[in-house]
Amino acid sequence: MKRKTYNNVLKAGKLIQAKGYSEKESLEIAVQKFDELASLKNGMSVEWLIDRMATKTEREGESMKLSESDKNYFKKCGYLDQDIPQIEKAIEVMQYEDENDKKVSRKYVLDNMDRETWLSGIGRAAFHWSAARETKGGKTIFFDARKLFK
Repeated sequence: MKRKTYNNVLKAGKLIQAKGYSEKESLEIAVQKFDELASLKNGMSVEWLIDRMATKTEREGESMKLSESDKNYFKKCGYLDQDIPQIEKAIEVMQYEDENDKKVSRKYVLDNMDRETWLSGIGRAAFHWSAARETKGGKTIFFDARKLFK
C-alpha cells in the first residue's frame, strides 16, 4: 500500500494492531506512517515501514536488569565493574534485526539464542555501537545500540 486512502489506513491499522497497539492507537500510527512514507519518497510501501516498527512492549521499554550470574559472565570476559551500568543501559535501548533487516523483539532473540551468546552481543554493542551473533538455528541477529551514543 502506497497511497493514503481510507481502506489502506484501515488495513495498515490492522497490521499495527498485530504489534500490540489498541485500535485507536493503531489507526493514528497508520496515518503517521503514510505521512512518513510520503516524506521519504523512497518507493517503499507502508508495510515496509510497519515491519520496521517496534512492538508495543519494545516501544514502552520493558525493563531488564542483569542477574548476578550475568555480571559474573561479563567479569569473566574481562569487563570491569564500572562497565556494568553502560551494559545495562545498552540493554534498554538495544534494537535487534534479523538477516532480512526486519526488527525482532528481545524476547525472540532470547528464545532463539543461548544466554551467553546474547550477553556477548550486548557487551560488544554496548561499547562498539553494534554486534552480530548467530541464533541456535544459524540465523544472524544484529544488535544495534546506536541510541546509547546519542
